[in-house]
Amino acid sequence: MNNSKAVELFEKAPVSQAVLKNALPAMAAMLMVLIYNLADTFFIGQTHDALQVAAVSLAMPVFLIFMAVGTVFGMGGTSVISRALGQGRTEYAKKVCSFCMWGCVVVGVVMSALFLIFMDEILSLVGASPDTWDYAKSYLTIVSLGGPFVLISNCYSNVVRAEGQSSQAMMGQILGNLLNVILDPIIILGFGWNIAGAAIATVIGNIAGALYYILYFVRGKSTLSVSIKDFTLKDQVCSGVLAIGVPAALGFSLTLGVALTVICYLFVNQIVGVFLSDASAYSYAVQFSRILLTTSSLFGVFYVLINTLQAMGAATPALIINLSRQGMLFIPALFILQAAIGITGLVWAQPVADILSIVLALFLYVRVSRKMMLESK
Repeated sequence: MNNSKAVELFEKAPVSQAVLKNALPAMAAMLMVLIYNLADTFFIGQTHDALQVAAVSLAMPVFLIFMAVGTVFGMGGTSVISRALGQGRTEYAKKVCSFCMWGCVVVGVVMSALFLIFMDEILSLVGASPDTWDYAKSYLTIVSLGGPFVLISNCYSNVVRAEGQSSQAMMGQILGNLLNVILDPIIILGFGWNIAGAAIATVIGNIAGALYYILYFVRGKSTLSVSIKDFTLKDQVCSGVLAIGVPAALGFSLTLGVALTVICYLFVNQIVGVFLSDASAYSYAVQFSRILLTTSSLFGVFYVLINTLQAMGAATPALIINLSRQGMLFIPALFILQAAIGITGLVWAQPVADILSIVLALFLYVRVSRKMMLESK
């Protein structure tokens, strides 16, 4: 059985071999996510309508909230499941996996309902103008209808890795992302559905990814379960164990982040030119892209710290950090900086939120690490 081989890999193989075998599919999946995130903007850009491009950009952070909540379930579930399997507590791992599934369904439905009910308020909050309002509303309305599938897809792209099935996790992501990329030009340009077509392609891609993971469990290819009979709200999350290899991961992520940022900065004109042709919009996009690149080299460090806290079982600190970058710190920064320096302040809000989030992540990591080391004495 594939799962027994995965367990054997973790138990007997050298650490470097185990990490490499699981890291490569994960990196490939992340690359597909990057392509997926660019797809809607790229093909909408081919309509040569700057207002639709702007509307997608306004709507995307709101859509990312669905992805972020799914990732919260996924990262938390991955941490608990992997430790439970390591302890031989398969039944407990099944319960956690089922909780993640039905938690995503319930929370996804509630979020979708709230987004649809408060759509106008959300659009005002993200700064939609009269020119972009209808476009952004159309995109978000359609995407909101697929909320539960977005959560499930993003959740299980992480959870499946908990039992060493990185290739399966990668395939689910690739299926959804590739389908979205294929459908985008067909629906947006071929059918002429423009921004609504982009949203439809996004929803279909997430539905396909979610169904892939559900079938993976239903067909018995996993030791885990998404059955409702295994769902429970009882039992507490197991105590975390201090993750090892954090310094090396921070050495690697920072170096790679700096290298990629330099490349993007050097070719920012060409990259922006792929998406926009309007002269005034192009000028703004280049300026704003350079601002956003000021902290992009730190993304790797940020996510290493989040994943480490998850692995340590520090669910609350990890959740706080996840919510801070695009919520608790980002939203206040939007209002404060916009009032202080105008439209450019809206763009600087993200780098400011990034820096503050990393400082918060470092503080919480050090605090949790010290607490765990004291408890282990």
